[in-house]
Amino acid sequence: MAMRKAKTSKRRIPIRAVALYQKLRAIQAAGMDYVNEPIGRKREFLRGRYELCDALNLAPWQSFPLECDQPYPYPDDKSYFAQNWKLGWAARCALEDASR
Repeated sequence: MAMRKAKTSKRRIPIRAVALYQKLRAIQAAGMDYVNEPIGRKREFLRGRYELCDALNLAPWQSFPLECDQPYPYPDDKSYFAQNWKLGWAARCALEDASR
């Protein structure tokens, strides 16, 4: 099966990544992202974060797109953390655009 991609302004996002992002956002919205099983969905959420990074070609130690909910909030934007945050924020913006 050929992998289709949704085109955004700066990067191409796999359809699988968009579906996974929407699923993980739903888990987060329900508040089950850090509640252990059998009640919550913590393990599924944590595993899904790494799958999402893999689908977006982000290294797992970089900022997760789900956690970057705003542009880098601190004035020091030259640090390693700031650069990773920018990658996560760019990925999240692309995922939001592709989700529409």
